[in-house]
Amino acid sequence: MKKNRHVTNPAHRLDSKARIITAGLLLCALNVFPQPPAQQLQEYTYCAIIGTMKALSQEPTVKLDCEGKKKEYRSLSDAMTEKSAEGWEFVQAYSSSGGVAIIQYWIIRKKK
Repeated sequence: MKKNRHVTNPAHRLDSKARIITAGLLLCALNVFPQPPAQQLQEYTYCAIIGTMKALSQEPTVKLDCEGKKKEYRSLSDAMTEKSAEGWEFVQAYSSSGGVAIIQYWIIRKKK
């Protein structure tokens, strides 16, 4: 009967798999949230359209925060429609929940 000389410690095998998975997740995270080049940041003006929907409210509160100027809208799409007509483009959207409200952020930009 032959002995298998290449038997490895199962804990070592799991440790190697964990390292590979961790490295893969790290690479994915770096690709999901790439940082724009500094030159690109200087070429654009960035603004946020912020929509807040409170638990008991029927309509959202939508505000545009751009270079210290604030303006209110009826909906996120109304704000984006107006800003796109002025040459702004959509960059990214994300949301968060703050207690009894859901807050949506739409990031827009325009060449300087």
